[in-house]
Amino acid sequence: MHMETWTDIIGFEGYYQVSDHGRVMSLARKIWVSPSVRSARGYYRTVKARTLRPARSFENGRLCALNITLWRDHIAKCELVHTLVLENFVGPRPEGKYGCHKDDRPANNRLDNLYWGTPTENCADKIRNGKQPRGTQIPWAKLTEQDVLYIRTNACNTSQSELATKFGVRQPQISRVVNRHEWQHI
Repeated sequence: MHMETWTDIIGFEGYYQVSDHGRVMSLARKIWVSPSVRSARGYYRTVKARTLRPARSFENGRLCALNITLWRDHIAKCELVHTLVLENFVGPRPEGKYGCHKDDRPANNRLDNLYWGTPTENCADKIRNGKQPRGTQIPWAKLTEQDVLYIRTNACNTSQSELATKFGVRQPQISRVVNRHEWQHI
């Protein structure tokens, strides 16, 4: 296991660093506290360095990303942790690419688990890792694996409209099954 490497976050040099293990640190520094009831003239306060705890974003009850809010000059910027790791260790996001997790675990933001990829590559990861629901794993699926095999076997002898009626679906779905636009894994 290699040592954790830290680098300044681009645009937040001297304020924050990100590591190749996917952690974000706020650096020790002095910050200006504006005049208030406590101090009529304002003052500088020392802030200690600390590792920040990212917020978790959920979609449909599942963790989809970790994000962190970075502050500079009284302006907040919310960033995805995996994007910070990639931008600061790999380089700027190429056009049309997104930060992808090889293992499909959004909490694993280690550099060796991340890459810039296309949505198609991200879907391929989900399928490879068994995270992409298919067939009857999809709650609203009307057909079963046996139905699909029957449809493909009998598509030459029976009209798609008749098959659609038999299975309680519309003809375009039968066409997508026969032409392998749906249920490709069977």
